[in-house]
Amino acid sequence: MKHLKTLILCGLLMLAACNLDQRPATYGMDSGAVIPPPRPLATPCPPTPPPQIYTPTAPPNTLQLHIAQATETAHFTTIHELDYSTVHPHIDVPSRMNLAIWANVPLRDFAVISIFNDIVESNLLWFPQERFGEIAVLQPGEGFLVNGYVGQGTMPSSGITFVDENGDTRYFTMQENAADMGGEPWILREFEPSDGWADWQNN
Repeated sequence: MKHLKTLILCGLLMLAACNLDQRPATYGMDSGAVIPPPRPLATPCPPTPPPQIYTPTAPPNTLQLHIAQATETAHFTTIHELDYSTVHPHIDVPSRMNLAIWANVPLRDFAVISIFNDIVESNLLWFPQERFGEIAVLQPGEGFLVNGYVGQGTMPSSGITFVDENGDTRYFTMQENAADMGGEPWILREFEPSDGWADWQNN
């Protein structure tokens, strides 16, 4: 009988141990409270890339003409030169003013021109006249120097002409910018030859 009681007691202890293993896991100091297991750590977010700074620039094939006093010319790969006294030989004024002209695209059939202007019936007329210092192409990186430039009042009497990438012949006056206008001291201002230019040339 004593041996039987021992077997029964062992069986009860084993049953209790099995029931204990099947209970849900508990966490914390209070064994009576069921605390859910901790959540897994969230996957870290990738680092945010630095902001990209947008700098607006003109497309590489957009014409950008420049004119400035030629105080430094070492950055030009090639220099073409013209003595301005050949454009307006009647001007007898000494000048030490040298101007540099350059562009970011090839300028074909480039030349400095003399310009005739007149006012007819309150209309200002512009007529390109002679060509000087002609070159086949003024390439990017090259400079064209106009040595001994002399201005003549407020109306420009000289400028430049060239054929652009579309095959169009274009004309620009070469003139000093008014101090109260702001911007660069020298400008190249595009113009269209006035109506009657061809007839005027043939007269």
